[in-house]
Amino acid sequence: MTIFSFISCIAVILGFFSAIPHIVAMFRHHNAAGQSTSGWVMGMTMNSMMSYVNLIGFHITTLGLGNLISAGLCATAVWCTMKFPKEHPKPEHNILEMPTQEFEVLKGLIVERDQRVAKQVS
Repeated sequence: MTIFSFISCIAVILGFFSAIPHIVAMFRHHNAAGQSTSGWVMGMTMNSMMSYVNLIGFHITTLGLGNLISAGLCATAVWCTMKFPKEHPKPEHNILEMPTQEFEVLKGLIVERDQRVAKQVS
């Protein structure tokens, strides 16, 4: 294995493991917030060019197919960024109007502690 093959193999593996979580998150949340269509298009272009280099130039079928699969993942991500909205979802509750009383309980405990400390000091 040449150094080029080794580096290309690492690039294909990184391409898989970097694209899959983003695609899964977009499908899970039906939201493409934070995703750049142009970035995914650049990734798809780069992987397509690398597959040409690996398949035609170096006759390394395994890496070329890996690049084609990675380009397909980028194409899927481009589709997701065009189909799903890019806004961040709005929170269900205003933080000041949360249905729990945790903040009030904590505030009460802090006030009681401060009163105890003030009595001990005086």
